[in-house]
Order: sequence, then C-alpha cells, then structure tokens
Amino acid sequence: MVDDINNTGYTFRILNENVPSQDLFEDRTHERVANNLYYTIKNSEQGVTIGLEGEWGSGKSTVINLLRKKLIKDDEKTLFFMFDAWAHEGDPLRRIFLESLINELDSEKKHEQLNNIKNKISGRTKTVEVKSKKSTSRLGKFISLSALTIPIGVSLLNKTNYSELSFPWSENATNIYWVFIFGLILSLSPMLVLIWWKFYGDRDIHNEISWEFFSTESTEDYSQDITDNSERTSIEFEEHFTEIIKESISTKIINKCIIVIDNLDRVDSEQAKNIWSTLQTFFQRRSTENITCSNTTWFIIPFDREGFKKIWKSNDDDIGDSFIKKCFQIIAEVPQPVMSGWSKYAEDCINDSLNSWPQNEKEKVLSTFIKYTSRKNKFPTPRDIKVFVNQVGLLGSMWGGNMSIEAISLYVLFKQSLTTGELRTSLASAVLPENYKTDNDTSEILAEIAGLLFGVKKNKGLQLLLGPEIYSSFKDGDGDRLQTLSQQHGYGFWVAYETSRSLWMPNVDNNDTYKVSFTKALYTGLKDYENKIESDIENISKIWLTGFSKLDFSESNYVEPIDLTLRLTRNKNKFIESVKNLTQEKLAAIVLTINSEKFSKKSLENISRMADFLKQKNTHWKECYITS
Repeated sequence: MVDDINNTGYTFRILNENVPSQDLFEDRTHERVANNLYYTIKNSEQGVTIGLEGEWGSGKSTVINLLRKKLIKDDEKTLFFMFDAWAHEGDPLRRIFLESLINELDSEKKHEQLNNIKNKISGRTKTVEVKSKKSTSRLGKFISLSALTIPIGVSLLNKTNYSELSFPWSENATNIYWVFIFGLILSLSPMLVLIWWKFYGDRDIHNEISWEFFSTESTEDYSQDITDNSERTSIEFEEHFTEIIKESISTKIINKCIIVIDNLDRVDSEQAKNIWSTLQTFFQRRSTENITCSNTTWFIIPFDREGFKKIWKSNDDDIGDSFIKKCFQIIAEVPQPVMSGWSKYAEDCINDSLNSWPQNEKEKVLSTFIKYTSRKNKFPTPRDIKVFVNQVGLLGSMWGGNMSIEAISLYVLFKQSLTTGELRTSLASAVLPENYKTDNDTSEILAEIAGLLFGVKKNKGLQLLLGPEIYSSFKDGDGDRLQTLSQQHGYGFWVAYETSRSLWMPNVDNNDTYKVSFTKALYTGLKDYENKIESDIENISKIWLTGFSKLDFSESNYVEPIDLTLRLTRNKNKFIESVKNLTQEKLAAIVLTINSEKFSKKSLENISRMADFLKQKNTHWKECYITS
C-alpha cells in the first residue's frame, strides 16, 4: 500500500525550453550581442561567416532570435534560415540543406523555377541507352530450316500413287516406295527436329532442355529513366546553392540571406568533420569569386569551443583555435552572466514556476541554488536554471511537506553531476558531495536525500542506504567500519540498524564463517553500545550454544568467537558453563573415533585448544584420558 503523500500547495508550472524573444537577464548581455551583430550585418558591404561562441545553454539561441527580429523588422524580405545539423545527423546533408532552404523560400510551392531546382536536387533523372541484341536460338534455327522442307515433302506426297502402297509385312509388298518415304520425312521434319532436340538439345543453367525459340542477340536501342537519390557532390551543391540564391534575389523574393547552422558541435565527431568539409566553401570563403551572391549571403555558426575540441578528439588548443580562425571572419562571444544577473533570472523562474508554494519555501530554493552554484567556477546558463527549477517543482509536488525544500533542492543539484551510485557512496560516508555545508542539521538532510534517492520516506531511506553497509560490515568482520558508520550517522545509524535487522541478523543455519565474522564485527565495532545491542548479544550467544554440536572443528578453531561472545554477554558464568559441557561432549565423541576412519587429528587439536581456553577461565574441567 502506498502512503499518502501530502503535496497540497506544491503544484508547479513547467518552464518550457522556448527561445525567449527578449533578454530576460538583468544586464541585457544577450541583447547587446544581438545589437552588435545587427549593425555589423547592416553596415557591411559583403557577407561573411560569423562564429557565435558560447557554452551550451548560455543563450546563443536567444541572441539569434533577437537578431532575427531586428533584421526582419528592418527588412521583411530578409531570409533568416535556421538549419539544425543535429536534427539531420545521418541524412544526406547537402541535399537536405538545399531542400530545406527552398522550402523556407517557397513554402507554398508557387515559384516554378525554385520547384524545378528542388526536383533536380531531390531526385535527378538519368537517361540511359541500353543496347540489347535479339536473335533466334539454335532450336529456332533448326525449326526454321526444317519448315522449308515441308513444301517439298508435300509435293512428293502429292505424286504418290497410294493404290500401290502396302505394308512392309504384306504378301504383296515388293520394292521400297522412296517417293512416299522422302515426302513423309520432309513433311514431318519439324516434328523430327523437336524429337531429336528433346534428347540432344541445348541445356540451360539448371541443366534443363532449353525450348526457347529466341535469344537476346539482335540489336535494339531504347531509353530508360532512372531516379537518382544519391548525395550531391560538392560542386553540384555549390552550383545549386548559387542558383537558388540568385533566383530568389533576382525575383525579389528576398533581399538578403542570413543562414544559421546550429548544433554543429553536437553531432558525432566523424559526421561533424563531413559537415565542415561539405560547407567549407561558404565558411572559409575560399571560392568567393565563384559565388556571385556573396554580397547578400551571411552565415552564422553558433558553437562551443569545448565542443570543437571534442570533434577533433584533441586536447591541443592550437588545433581547435587554428580551425576556428580559418572558418570564421568574425567571432562574437556570448559572455557568462554575472551573479546579479543569473540570480535575478533564477528568482523570476522560481516565482513563475512555483507560484503556489509558500514564500519561505521559494526563498529556500533560491538561496540553496545560489549558495551551491556560487561555489563552482562556472555560472549557470538560462537552460541550467530552468532545468533545476523544473526538477525541484516535480519533486516538490511529490514530497513537499514531507521532505525539507533544502534537501529537495540539493538532491536535484547533486544529481546533475553524480550518478546514483556515486551519490549513494557519498551519503553512506555521511558526507554531502563536495563537502557542502547545509543550513539545517546535516544528518537530517542526509536522511532526506537518502529517502529521495530511493523514493521513500527518510527513515526508510536510511534503512535502504545503510542496511547494505551494515550487512557488508558484519559479513567482512569489519568492526571498524561499523564503528565509523555509527559515529558518522549518529541516531540515523541506529534507525537503519533496527529497521534492517532482517538483512544481517545471523541464525543457527548460517555458515560458520558468517557467524564468526558477525561476532567479531559486533564486538570490535559496537561493544561500547551494550544497551543498544543487548538483543543481538543474546541472539549470537544462543546461536553458538544451539549449534555447537554441529561445529566443524576439523576446519576451524572457534576459540576467538566464543571468547568474544563471552566478553559481550552479561551472564558470563552461565554461558561459559554451557560451553564447557558442550566441549566435553564434543571431545568425548572425538576420542571415541580415534581408532576409526572418522577420526580427524585436526578436530582433536582444535577441540583441545577450546578445552585449554576453558581451563584458563577457571571452569571445573573434567579430564578425558586417552588410552591406546
């Protein structure tokens, strides 16, 4: 059954990734960059390639959108064409680019010449002249020749005096009537050819008799149309692009063309290299003399310098810098916002998205975000801020009122850079990532973040977080680890200890190795918390006594775990007396096997060590005498 979670008042509104149409930062840095680019384009006599540098999410798209509004407002016939290389990764780029450009210019498909160009780009038509030679087969030739003898045979049969014919076996038969015989053979020659062909004719590839009368050997010319959907060559690409722009400008569809190619630094490394190779004609302006429309065409390439380095898979800054210099004539930078700028933007986003939350909770979200982010070397981008607020809103709608808003905010921030395993390891060590110092009790925050990590309430979260750690410590006999966990987590450790008991508590059926390790860890790690582990001491004492007769002394020496259990238990006399009696019984049983195949010298040695241990404890030991 799922517990009811009180989320009353913690609804939120999702902040979308729509590119803003105005600069929302206090210092208007995006607007200043857009204005600078606008005047640069407006006052320049020739188009160039501009690089727009900024980190992912820094607001490059906002700058582009602001620039677009200014240019179109200034001249409605300015084409502002956005091409997303990432969205078309794996497609034939040149063809998709040109088709998309034409669709942008002539979305209603009214321009005949542009439609013709698009048809040529989309699927060129090839005319192929195929020559095939058709002729009769050998069978056809034989049949044709044998057919020529039919008239002769018929003529001979017409001259036959049938009244003189008789069967060869008739008494009246005399001489052979050759006229009739030859006439019959010549008249039936095609049939005779077919009969001969059935046994001796040509065979096909399947070793079957071929009955075709014709073969493709005679010459015949015809044309065949083939649609070619292959990628365009770089020369074709440049020719088509020039033709498109010239046609659009000459027919007054546009006066100026601004082409933005976005996300080139996000595609696969090899694909990115192919894209740069394809578009270098324009980016590097190496063949400007062949592009008559260069005065009216501008390229803007948003990029992240780190992304460029990944494309070339090199840590050498010189390679990336050299490539950038060759590609761009101008590089405009989108600077990081100052703290006052991004903190005010974060406050606006929080108030917009979490508008139904209590005011003090919204302030806690903002203060936690500012405190955590200010410790880092780089400031958050507008996208970072929106993602953070959306995630806090989502978790708050589920856990608001049950978990502190500081814990929810920190969980979102930690998960941005840590995997679940890494965060779990940090929490198990009772240390927040990056040694972050909380405003509230750290142990409480740890418990709440553990709950968020496992999707449960905080006490259950601690159990799921520390339970495996406690079990692992007992299994490995690591008392120091248990002691460290208890000291680090304090009350939280004992909550997890109690709730995870079923995970690690031994029973008589456990193997001896685990029982030994458990006893060692319990003593060395938690002996100072006798009141808290009293039931566990009693349980392990019973387990050793109940299962004593089944202990395998041929494999192990049990003096140490029995000694540690004796030190832990309160009723020491009763425990040691029980061990003495059980040891004597075990020793007697081993002695009885001395002259048999069941005897184990190792068992006798180990049980003797146990007897020596008990003697040292001043127990009334009854000696067993071994006789030959």
